[in-house]
Amino acid sequence: MRAAELVARAPLEVICRSRSWAGAVVLCTLTACLTALAAQVRIPLPFTPVPLTLQVFVVLLSAGLLGSRLGAISQLGYLGIGACGLPVFSGGKGGLAGLAGPTGGYLVGFVMCSFAVGWILEWRRRSLAGTLAACIVGLALIYLPGWLWLMRWMTAGATLAARGAAAFSSGILPFVAVDFVKACAAAPIVWAVRRRWA
Repeated sequence: MRAAELVARAPLEVICRSRSWAGAVVLCTLTACLTALAAQVRIPLPFTPVPLTLQVFVVLLSAGLLGSRLGAISQLGYLGIGACGLPVFSGGKGGLAGLAGPTGGYLVGFVMCSFAVGWILEWRRRSLAGTLAACIVGLALIYLPGWLWLMRWMTAGATLAARGAAAFSSGILPFVAVDFVKACAAAPIVWAVRRRWA
């Protein structure tokens, strides 16, 4: 069996392939808009510049339903419209300043997460547990660039190790439990839809 035959296409990607490229454009645009809306559902935390939002849930969901390519494209589109100045980032921010702020690394991580989760699910049919594991990998790929970028915003003059620890305690640790719940909510939806379309 050829490798191409082993690929499990994402449900929404199948719809796009069966119609026209316009369908892909519409789906990617809608996903970018949903990510922007999810960014406005935020809970600021007093001890960190990183707020709680619904973006992670939307990113995980779209990655599983759109697939690696369309999922990543949708998040690149989200970053693009934000970079152009539209107030789509958390707190109604926009422009290059929004990308360069403390949460900029997490925004880049959305693209990485979308591609990785979609790719994992495409190359092998996954159980519910496997789908959840793919979502957890996606979370790690959001955290990594977010943590590295947030280190730049830690106390000037501190050692690299101290800044890394501070970024971890303020930019990752408070969000692990909540994001795991989001992954647990997204994984069954992705698994059920992909199973229906298998």
